Amino acid sequence: MLSLVFIVPIFSPLDIDAIGAVSRIIDGDTFVLSSGERVRLADIDAPESGESGYRRATVSLSSLISGRTIYLDTDGFYGRDRYGRLVCVVYVEYDAIHFINVNKALLMEGCAITSDYPNEFDPYSWSLYSPKASFMPTLILVPIFILIAASSGIVLVIIFIKERKRGLGGENLLAKSYPKFKFSNRLPNGDYLTLAVWSGKKDSTAEVLTIQLRHMEDDDWITAGRLAVYRTNDGIYSKLPERHPKSLTLERK
Repeated sequence: MLSLVFIVPIFSPLDIDAIGAVSRIIDGDTFVLSSGERVRLADIDAPESGESGYRRATVSLSSLISGRTIYLDTDGFYGRDRYGRLVCVVYVEYDAIHFINVNKALLMEGCAITSDYPNEFDPYSWSLYSPKASFMPTLILVPIFILIAASSGIVLVIIFIKERKRGLGGENLLAKSYPKFKFSNRLPNGDYLTLAVWSGKKDSTAEVLTIQLRHMEDDDWITAGRLAVYRTNDGIYSKLPERHPKSLTLERK
């Protein structure tokens, strides 16, 4: 019997960079992964501790993500904010065929407001629900192809287009979450100056070059200054905007 080999590419249109679990909710827009990494929900602001609506926003975020598998789409321009937190759009399973955008859900519940920080995300284009097929078509495709293979003597080779790497203390990260190159130099005052080169998130042939100055403050490393430059695949350079709100000097925690 003739055996044919089919290569079946499995694409993942949603840019999911990590899959993890939550260990602690800090407030309505910040939480901690089981790995210890802190996550800041992108482009929304929820009330801080002591502000009106703080408890409602915190409880709402907890009800959405606590005890559940979460899917993180990290900012492809900067990755982290000045406090070292991952800047993400977060998804959780809503039903058998949909994911729910947690950032959007908090906005729609009135627990947070939109703050369109300079990054890759556009909060005004978010949909509350995304079909699971746009993230994990393997759930539908693989059983079908296996059934065909079993009845036809076809050998299948399933190729996952996005290679996963280990990161975030155990979470699964896509390869593009790591810089292509990274160089650091400790300055005489103890601060660190770091140059990193990242593959473009939307266009892997492009690059984002970042220079960051980090120093210790209150027993935590924060970013004191940052410069980011985007290089297109045809060699055109442009400066990326700072990750600060237009009307404020510093980001809200």
